[in-house]
Amino acid sequence: MAAALLVAGCASEAKPAKEDPGPASGDVVITKQGFEDSAVFGPHSWMVRYTITNSGTDAADYFVTLKLADKAGKQIGKSSAVTTNVRPGASTEDRIVSLPRDMTTGTTANISASEVVKVERVPH
Repeated sequence: MAAALLVAGCASEAKPAKEDPGPASGDVVITKQGFEDSAVFGPHSWMVRYTITNSGTDAADYFVTLKLADKAGKQIGKSSAVTTNVRPGASTEDRIVSLPRDMTTGTTANISASEVVKVERVPH
């Protein structure tokens, strides 16, 4: 998704629209990110570990989406995961492992940082 801005005859360069992280975005905090060796996903896998604290009043499932960026900060992919049945007020830890299918350009080896860009909290 991209947006262009025209003001009084001046054109500005098209820039990607920033995603709205959602009202539950404060419920998710990245605690660790980087390459790890995984028995399931293989050596040198980009893994993001995070904590979810349910600030809602009902148990909920969380859909978390990450932006994957290269050293220059350019988005090169997105990863997402679901964490189910987090009770109100409770905290839980989870992880997202980025796979080749998550990449829009480059490879997972090009990932340098991740950022939470969207969190959906769906009550049970």
